Amino acid sequence: MKSRSHKRGCLTGWMFSFYAVWSLALTGSAFALGVGSNTIPYIEDFENASYTNGYLIVDNSVTGWYSDAPDALQVITNLVGLDAYLGEYPLTNWPHTKIGKIDSAVTNFFEPYTTTNRVWIDMMLKPRLWDEENEPAMSNALVAVYFGTDGYIRAWCSIYDTNSPTFDEYPSPPTWIKMSHPPIGTDDWIRLTIELRYNWEEGGWFSYYAMQLNSADPIVNYWGMENLTFPDCLETHNGPWLICDFVYQTNITENPWGMSPQYITSLGFSGSGYIDDLIITNEQPHFIPPHTIYASADVGGIITPNGSVTISEGRNAYFTIGAKTGYDGTNVVVDGTPQGWITNYTFNNVTSDHAIAVYTKPQPRYLTVVSPYGSTTPSGTNLQYDYWTMITCSVSPSAYSMGTGTQLACLGWSRTVSSPGSGSGTSTAFRIAGATSDDVTTVTWNWGIQYWLDTAVSGNGMVDVGDSWRNSNDTVYITAIGINGGQWDHWSGDTNGVVGLDTNMIMVTMDQARRIVAHFVGGPQFTSRGTPYAWIDYYYPGTTEYEDQDVLDTDGDGLVTWEEYVAGTDPTNSASVFIILDQGHVGGSNYVAFFGTTNSGLTVPFGMRMSTNLLSGVWTLVDGDIPRSPATGTNIWWHVSPPANGPVFYRPVATNSN
Repeated sequence: MKSRSHKRGCLTGWMFSFYAVWSLALTGSAFALGVGSNTIPYIEDFENASYTNGYLIVDNSVTGWYSDAPDALQVITNLVGLDAYLGEYPLTNWPHTKIGKIDSAVTNFFEPYTTTNRVWIDMMLKPRLWDEENEPAMSNALVAVYFGTDGYIRAWCSIYDTNSPTFDEYPSPPTWIKMSHPPIGTDDWIRLTIELRYNWEEGGWFSYYAMQLNSADPIVNYWGMENLTFPDCLETHNGPWLICDFVYQTNITENPWGMSPQYITSLGFSGSGYIDDLIITNEQPHFIPPHTIYASADVGGIITPNGSVTISEGRNAYFTIGAKTGYDGTNVVVDGTPQGWITNYTFNNVTSDHAIAVYTKPQPRYLTVVSPYGSTTPSGTNLQYDYWTMITCSVSPSAYSMGTGTQLACLGWSRTVSSPGSGSGTSTAFRIAGATSDDVTTVTWNWGIQYWLDTAVSGNGMVDVGDSWRNSNDTVYITAIGINGGQWDHWSGDTNGVVGLDTNMIMVTMDQARRIVAHFVGGPQFTSRGTPYAWIDYYYPGTTEYEDQDVLDTDGDGLVTWEEYVAGTDPTNSASVFIILDQGHVGGSNYVAFFGTTNSGLTVPFGMRMSTNLLSGVWTLVDGDIPRSPATGTNIWWHVSPPANGPVFYRPVATNSN
């Protein structure tokens, strides 16, 4: 046998993505199995399987593979009968619903034997990692590869050494050679396509193989060997790698060189890992770009599958069609052509992209609104709307007065059929629904009596419930809390029927309008604005609600009680008011006379603000130390050097702090 000197054993510089370890071996071996035997039965329940011309042709991905020859011999393996793992390793655009786990040898024989010298394998592979520190032992294997834990592939290669004196005769002995490529991943399925063949060249049968993973550049090996023997290409079958053996036939027609042709008649795999979608064929597989069917439906339509559906060349695509609850189907449009309403559609022998769209219309639904009082929007019974229309219901007014502290109020709503439930407020929004048009949605506005709860304090304290309308017979818990050293003393007001009057927390039943006052003793005797209780008591004997009194203007002079205290005026006398009495200009100076005293006990000086432009809203404090008049209450302030040009405006100010 003579080797061709221009051949090399390995081509490098490729990359791919996969889990990692398998070995592929091409050997001259003979299996002692009968004609037509197959260790894994043909299973026609394979993913997307169909029969063509009597042979099982498999579209083993959504992208599509096919064989040129109509009588191509194909062996298809579905490993669901082995240790199956359903859906364990999903891959985008590639369903792995039937996969198998192998830990030993598997053999497929051609049925019948073929005289081909060329075989293709197409499969999915998820192998275990092989420790490159303990490489597989090889014996008489012509071709093999494995994937190491470091992310690199090793090929069992014979490399021709052009410096060898035997270069024209034989290559170097095979050895494991690390390929040069970016490191590969560790958690992907591998798309593995292999070509095995014998070619007669220059007086010998040469064995070839080409392996391609995930459409990357192929790795190839080429050399010729003679006098093959078969002690087994592996020491054992327990390694995590893959071996492809072949059996060749002899004694067919001898060639002019006197050597028998060699044909591949069976293939075997061994190793440990997972395989799926296996095809073995004597016709080269081809890849065809898939077609896309764009399936859509409007809001009321259903089409299955939907979205962008990928379909292989020549395959059929079946769609089921329907309408959702509340909608009627109106039309199905296929590639722009209306089909009317149909419940399914099949694209036969797909050779191009297509589009299918489902159209519907909403069914009518009915609404009834019920309210004993007020004006509702919408209003009426059996009001018609399209299914799933958004509706906002409201009622006004929210309440009717029934006298002091009592009102008839809208307490909220309740709804049936469409998002049934209830809630508070005078407005609710929902989408009208119902299984059929006989299911009428009802919105009912609920009304009831409410009573006013008025809470107040006397002394240094607070309560944790504010003034509010309460539904009739509601139970309200009120707690009195002392502040600024105040201690709760007792409750007063409309306390009939109130539980817990001897504690600082009471339970009130709102069966009438109520005013509840919490009284506190101790602590500073001032209102929150600083008005002494004693001063209020002087003008308003018997006061218990000092905070309320502090904000009343009982004499109608425009100043409330606390403002009268700060100005030192009489809160019960409208003639005693913080007001400008006179103003003038004498000898280049301005003067302002205003009323304010120390009668409240405050001696904090008055102040004077000035502005030259009322529209600006800017007031400047020009004097903050004007002594109060303790006798007459008339205070005179002089502005010795007022602005020379333009008008000047003055405003006296009072404060209770320095």
